[in-house]
Amino acid sequence: MYQVLIRRLFSFEGLTYALLFLFPIGGMLVRGWLTNVFNLLFLIGLFYLRKRNKPLRKEEKVYLWICVAYVGIYFVSSITNGWGQMQTHYLGTEIRFWMIIPIYLLVREQPNSWRWMLYGSLLGIVFIFTQSAYEVLVQGRATAWGAYSKNLIGPFAALLGFYVLGLWQERKNVCFKTILVIAFVLAMLATVLSGSRGAYVGFVAMFMGWMLLQIPLRWMLVSMILMFGVLGGIYLKSNIVHEGVSKAFSEFDEYLRNPDIAHTKNFNGSTEVHLEMWRAARFFFPDHPILGVGPGNYQATAKKYAQEGKVNPEIAGHGHPHNSFLEALYSKGIIGLISLLLLLYYPFYILFRTRQQSRNSAGLGMLHIIGISGFSLFDASPILMNNYTSILLLGIAVFFSYHLYAITAREQGNA
Repeated sequence: MYQVLIRRLFSFEGLTYALLFLFPIGGMLVRGWLTNVFNLLFLIGLFYLRKRNKPLRKEEKVYLWICVAYVGIYFVSSITNGWGQMQTHYLGTEIRFWMIIPIYLLVREQPNSWRWMLYGSLLGIVFIFTQSAYEVLVQGRATAWGAYSKNLIGPFAALLGFYVLGLWQERKNVCFKTILVIAFVLAMLATVLSGSRGAYVGFVAMFMGWMLLQIPLRWMLVSMILMFGVLGGIYLKSNIVHEGVSKAFSEFDEYLRNPDIAHTKNFNGSTEVHLEMWRAARFFFPDHPILGVGPGNYQATAKKYAQEGKVNPEIAGHGHPHNSFLEALYSKGIIGLISLLLLLYYPFYILFRTRQQSRNSAGLGMLHIIGISGFSLFDASPILMNNYTSILLLGIAVFFSYHLYAITAREQGNA
């Protein structure tokens, strides 16, 4: 019996399930955890390539070619604009968009991949909430940071909260469903304790997306009132949320009233900086419309525009524009932005179009992409940092493959 268990654990299937289960658990506790789990899945995927026996659907082929094209555009833009140290630095992260291909081919062959990652998320929420509460309530920190920063622990907690809702149909047991509700609340509290505005936006977007997918139309108004009531209560009762949101609105108003933005001193509010990075598009895009300024060249170009008096010098003190979509546009031009939009929203389109055939799998995939999109409005890390990119890519791979497996099984059952 033990020999059978050991053989199953060290099989391709067992190792895949174990790594997916562990992925959410230590992600915010140990630096490099997310990246290393991703790398191990990649290595297993390479070994598994010859064992693959399920034919690819057309939608899967298109998605994998989008991943290939995404990295190809990186090389074209980098070479065109001059390859240097920064291009080499970011290459390690960019290659992950190719590494996801054998990982995708691996997880699609293991039909329970999604389930193991969701159960890992259930346990991961306990760890991430405990860590967040300890940092804020015991250590006295203003916000929770985890192993990285508030801009990763907050979004990760928000994602895990909605992941576990995908287990709702697993059992009819009231106790199990109560555990899921408690886990969701703990994830929401961990998100609040992070103080990350991007996490707040992503959480609200996923909450609204979940209601549109799950709540009957006749209950929608009541649900919306309830949701805004809960969010309003959090805003009023949580100093972290209240101060963060109030400061954002104050800085937004100050930015709009400023008649000479480019030459303003003491211009360091995070909302003002984000808005100025958006305004800089009027210079970045017309000057470099097709292939951008080149990956890693944002700061040097922003400094040039600041010296010319076009943008405020404060935005030149950052290595990227703190927005994934702007980062793609500025570094790779319109072609780069289109490749990012396809990477995110081609799977979303397929999931939405076929959602009636498997609502649970479609919902998981769409909520993952909605959350990443919300976080990306305030941070470029989802496409620039190894740990964040691992979350982005693995989530799409697991949930997209789960959905296509589910609808393929339904189509074969109806044949």
